[in-house]
Amino acid sequence: MALLRTALPALATLALLISAIAAQRKVVEEEPDKPRARDAQEPAQGKNPRPAAVTTLKVYEWGVATENWDGSPEPPEDVPSFYYRAEQIPIEAAPEKPVPAGQGQPNQQPDRPATKRKPVLYFECTQDIAFDLDIKFTCGVVTWLYPKANRRIDATTVQWDNIRLRSDLAERDKSPPPPQLPGVADNHWANYSREGSTSYVMVNGEAERFLFYEGSARYLPETDIFVRDGKVVVRNFTAEPLLDARVCVMLDSKLLRLHAASVPAAGGDTPGEATLDPAASLKSFGEAGTITRETQAAGLTEAQAKVFERCWHNEMFELEGTLSWRRTPRQLDELMQLKLTLPTGVNSEVNRVGYVQVRGIDLGKIADYDALVTKYLGGDADALKKLKGTAGAGALRRAMLDSNRPLKERVLLAKALAELAS
Repeated sequence: MALLRTALPALATLALLISAIAAQRKVVEEEPDKPRARDAQEPAQGKNPRPAAVTTLKVYEWGVATENWDGSPEPPEDVPSFYYRAEQIPIEAAPEKPVPAGQGQPNQQPDRPATKRKPVLYFECTQDIAFDLDIKFTCGVVTWLYPKANRRIDATTVQWDNIRLRSDLAERDKSPPPPQLPGVADNHWANYSREGSTSYVMVNGEAERFLFYEGSARYLPETDIFVRDGKVVVRNFTAEPLLDARVCVMLDSKLLRLHAASVPAAGGDTPGEATLDPAASLKSFGEAGTITRETQAAGLTEAQAKVFERCWHNEMFELEGTLSWRRTPRQLDELMQLKLTLPTGVNSEVNRVGYVQVRGIDLGKIADYDALVTKYLGGDADALKKLKGTAGAGALRRAMLDSNRPLKERVLLAKALAELAS
């Protein structure tokens, strides 16, 4: 959102700043089913319209959702020891709507999680400001965060009140020194991720150069990968294209490194599809600076893009048996909702970059999963229990898309997919 610049006389400017301090906060992207009276109130309309914005809070986010192809559990999170597990943050209602004790929702982990790894939020502003932030997982639960939040509304939603931003860009004459940051090893991502920030984030007595949150999601796998006529096929079952899809897999004893600029979105019951020729395996795959250029074009600053590449380059390009892609901003907004409560006269501009990576892909085992589908259709209930993750969902979907199958079998396959999603 572009900053609206309005020329004001000096006295009008002073009056505007005074009113900004005294006024209550406005809610950005307010959720209709959730009251937001956390010190926020819309200004009266009519003779005193909302003043023009005088500054912009820029929010930048990067992160990667990872999941195992066979649906097996993810490895432990690589977070500093002082980060907070979600269970350490009490579940309570927002201040204006208290609930009786004992009615909070437990923070249950999904059975087949896809982990949102290292979502890092940077904040940039030309002045020091204070604001509130809500993060809500629409298909999962919050698992880790830092600095400490004020509360969880339930397992899916976490709130920070009165985040104070100390901006590196603000002009200062005599000011206290910047806050001390917790110690982290030099080669840890939580340390060098600070290099992408232009502000200190201070809340609940803690300070950092960014805000961190992580979660586990539960939804039907979004893609399928298999071999057809000697070529690698990537299917997309979402309503948005898969951007910069990358495949690093073994096929016929050869390591393939393939790239598709986009895999089309699904249309109705028909998945989008990209066919990748092994002959097009890229020698330049994983060239230094690739992810930096890609994420900077998607909205990150150069410094943030370099941090992201340092953190994820090896796993994106060197890890064998992977399929990765970049989500559209619309998908990110649907899956992980960010809601800002800002001071009057402050606008927001949000730039989100998020990838997905499916790990442990073994194209040689696809036939085994297809055989499990045949057993399931033959009445073997135990076979369905083994159809997990992208591998299992992909086998079920390929069978269901076979128009030559009897309707009865296709109905059974649809039920199996629904069970996998739940």
